[in-house]
Amino acid sequence: MSAEKDHAVATSGSHPPGQMSAAGPVANAKSSLDGQLKLALENARVRVAFNYKDVPDENRVASYRSQLQSFVQKTGCRSLIFDLEGLKLLPSRMLGFFLTLKNEGHDIELVNVAPFIQDIFRVTKLAPMVTIRAGGT
Repeated sequence: MSAEKDHAVATSGSHPPGQMSAAGPVANAKSSLDGQLKLALENARVRVAFNYKDVPDENRVASYRSQLQSFVQKTGCRSLIFDLEGLKLLPSRMLGFFLTLKNEGHDIELVNVAPFIQDIFRVTKLAPMVTIRAGGT
């Protein structure tokens, strides 16, 4: 496996494919939705970070799904780590997004999870479906 495959990154940066960004080599395949998610392949797991920290509306969640599906198809990875650092709100559409991914056979881990988001998963009894970590990995 090449070094680029081990640590591919798709972001909205202006780096040409194959050049280094602060996070590593930029992936050759980018979607038309660049900049909404930061996606990196790390040790056979896709790390997902949100560029947009406010409330994601229906269109934004649909864009997340499209961008992530494209990246996952290209990498073949089924293990996803979502970095929720700085997320100000978790609307029901985002819960649905995580659960749909889980039902599609993905392993879901949430890191840097604020206490209020942990409470949402606990109260809705969805916590057993995902791995939740208050800090990063």
